[in-house]
Amino acid sequence: VQPEDLGLRRGGEPRLRRPKHYDLGRIPYFVTTRTHKLERIFVGFAAQTAVDELLDLRRRYGFFVASFVFMPDHAHFLVLPGENFTISQTMRVIKGGISRRVNSVLKRQGPVWQDGFRDNAPKSIDELHAYITYIEQNPVRGSLTNNAAAYAFSSADGRCEADYQAFFALEHEDAG
Repeated sequence: VQPEDLGLRRGGEPRLRRPKHYDLGRIPYFVTTRTHKLERIFVGFAAQTAVDELLDLRRRYGFFVASFVFMPDHAHFLVLPGENFTISQTMRVIKGGISRRVNSVLKRQGPVWQDGFRDNAPKSIDELHAYITYIEQNPVRGSLTNNAAAYAFSSADGRCEADYQAFFALEHEDAG
């Protein structure tokens, strides 16, 4: 019997498992994901490339992004999966697309992201707005800027307002 067979790494350390992501339907999710080994990848041109790819993927795959931020070693998203997509499938599209594009422009190979991601579903409009505030104020708290709207690698400048409005229009249609 090998240590791996018992859910242990060599040396007896427990193997960390990815958290299970429950598909709660087409609802918004607050998502956090980190770069591989907390490498500071999302700076300058690489961060702008990640923003551009996220917005392009959103258009191609039909998911909504109500808010996002790329910090040097992690990212936060408030995302509503596209029709017939789970949050896991949506994050696979996002992380995979950004990885390929960033690796290509940086002429590098290897993982961009740590395995998995953490997600929470807001339980109220107030909690949804609190997540948006948290996401968009992250660069201020991280001392990357004094003005959230001036941080080029987030949605604090209002660039996701149309997705935010579309989400509520979709909610209204579903309720009616």
